[in-house]
Parts: sequence; C-alpha cells; structure tokens
Amino acid sequence: MNMIWKRSLAAAMCAVCVLSFCACGKSGEDAESSFSGAAVTVGSNPPQPPVRSETTQAAEPDMTQAAPEQSAADGTDEQTAAAQMQRADMPTFTITGSAKAGDSTMDVTVNLEHNTGFQMVTVRLTYDAALTPVDDDGRTSYEDGKLARGGMSTCPYNPEQCVVGYVMISQETVSADGDLFTCSFHLPADAKTGDSYHFSLEIVDYNVGDTMQQAVGLPADITLA
Repeated sequence: MNMIWKRSLAAAMCAVCVLSFCACGKSGEDAESSFSGAAVTVGSNPPQPPVRSETTQAAEPDMTQAAPEQSAADGTDEQTAAAQMQRADMPTFTITGSAKAGDSTMDVTVNLEHNTGFQMVTVRLTYDAALTPVDDDGRTSYEDGKLARGGMSTCPYNPEQCVVGYVMISQETVSADGDLFTCSFHLPADAKTGDSYHFSLEIVDYNVGDTMQQAVGLPADITLA
C-alpha cells in the first residue's frame, strides 16, 4: 500500500470520526497521529485506488435524520418493500442476532450475500428504541467482520435517532460473502422471553471506485429466547 493511499484513508476515516454526535473508530487515533497533516474533503464520492491526490472524498453517514418510514396509507410495510426490490442475485445486506432473557447485551451482525464486489460500504442500522448501543470509553462497541478485515472502518451512532452508522474502505475489492460488522446493544432491565426488537437497514454506499452499485438491506426482528 503506497504512502499516499495510507494517508488518504487515514484522513478520510479520521474525518468520519470527528462528528457532532457520539462516534467511534478503529485505529482512528493511531491513524491521526501517524498521518497528521493529510488533507481531506468530506463528500459523497468514495476514494478510488491506486492513484490518489492528497485530498480524498469519503462518504459520511448522515446521522442527523431518521431513516425513512413506509407510509401507512399505501399498506406496504418495509419487509414487503425490501422484498419487492430484491432480485435473486441482488447484493443483499441482512441482520442477524440472538440473546436470551437474563442477558445484559445483544450482539447484532450485518451480513452481505450475493456480493458483486465493493471498495467502500456505508450502512445505516436503525435499532429499536428500547435498546441502547454499548459504549466503550466514548466509542461504540463493535467488531469488524471478515469482509472488513484489511480495510479501515468507523462506527458512529446517534442515540436521538436510534441509528448506528458503519463505514468501511478497502484498497482492494472485497468480493466474498459473509459478515460485515457486529455491534452490541444493552437490553432493557425488564427484558423477558418473547420480547422482540426491530432493526432496519439503509444502504448509503456500496461502491467500486466511483461506481455506486445497487443493493438492498432487509429488516429483521430479533426475539429473546
């Protein structure tokens, strides 16, 4: 990986971490100290390897607005709407997780199947208002999945809008299927067997270079065992 690419990625991820709400980032502080002075412009276009200028544009999840809701008037819920968008071979982001009554936290994983390849991905995970993201010393508690290993990531969240954002940038094209990231939530103290928590996904970026590809995010309900 050449130095310009390293500096561009570090600057982009540090810029995403410096937000007006609670945020976290893997290696954000190390990157900022190691590559201080790199310029960055935050915009909607992802970085494109291998040739880089000193200024890199990187998408940042908009955490100030709630994800759009389906209108009750049209009688279409979000599960049906997502299923209508999905083709058999379309890249599909799914949500999985499990917990049981008595657990203090729940781990929730975002997965990708039918992956056509990406170098940058940004998702907004809207979580049930009964849950609270686990905060790790001022940073969101999350782990990169196998698809994000070797890239750079950040995972800000907005408790007012019940949204967790996740951004991952990779110099190489990621073509495998698998888990993208896992984040943790505090369960309510009175949670009991059968309680269900709703999650939904918005795919903001799913890019190779400057090309935005089509993908769908499916909602899920996770029920306590």
